[in-house]
Amino acid sequence: MPRVARELSESGFYHITARGVGSQLIFYSDDHYVKFLDMLAQSCATHRVAIIAWCLMANHVHLLLENEDDERPDGFSKAMHSLLCRYAMYFNRSTERVGHVFQNRFGCSAINSDRYALQAATYIQRNALDAGFEVDEYPWSSFQEYAGVCRDDIGWLCKTDVLIGLAGSREGLIEYFMNGPCDDYRASCRTGRLNDGEALDRALSVLPEDVALHEVKALGVKRRNGILVSMREAGLLVKQIGRFTGIGISTISRATSRVMP
Repeated sequence: MPRVARELSESGFYHITARGVGSQLIFYSDDHYVKFLDMLAQSCATHRVAIIAWCLMANHVHLLLENEDDERPDGFSKAMHSLLCRYAMYFNRSTERVGHVFQNRFGCSAINSDRYALQAATYIQRNALDAGFEVDEYPWSSFQEYAGVCRDDIGWLCKTDVLIGLAGSREGLIEYFMNGPCDDYRASCRTGRLNDGEALDRALSVLPEDVALHEVKALGVKRRNGILVSMREAGLLVKQIGRFTGIGISTISRATSRVMP
């Protein structure tokens, strides 16, 4: 079954995530972070995509991008494909390793309102907390750009006027990043409550290339259960997996009992 086309955003904003395969590190040194950002800037410029916010963690990345070319609504997808392919080749060369660097297809959520764009950017900046940093101290996020500080090693990356305009001022945006609400957006990211279109996209992204969705039910128990676990870890609800695969709810629940609901 072919992959489902990405959901297009009415606003042009997209929250993009990419994670190291098996949650392994994708950045070993400052040079890796800087190289990724350099490639990000190049890919976005080529495909007319604006960088609105970013945060790079040791084993995953969060980006808020804006598609600026109405005649190329898939520009963000092409930019990400180019970026991840180029960085994977660079990373493997620099670390003398082989194989996949990123886990499955990159994650993509269409942001369809100004409120959620602001909350998504705040959620992205606050990933620094997971690394034990304060939001305004983490070196690998766009926070410093919004505070008006340009680093010599990466320069200016973000189109900052969008979020500053939404918040009313630079000072208001910094305050929002530090203390503003993003609970609604955080909940939508972490509960796994995807609509069926998003869920199907995620299901297909974790499916092995030699298996069609309707074939999962007929696989051996071990392989079938491994795929079911991957789908649950990707954020699908048990009922959604059942609808897509035809497998009974109780079977899916038993097979994925170790996965948090």
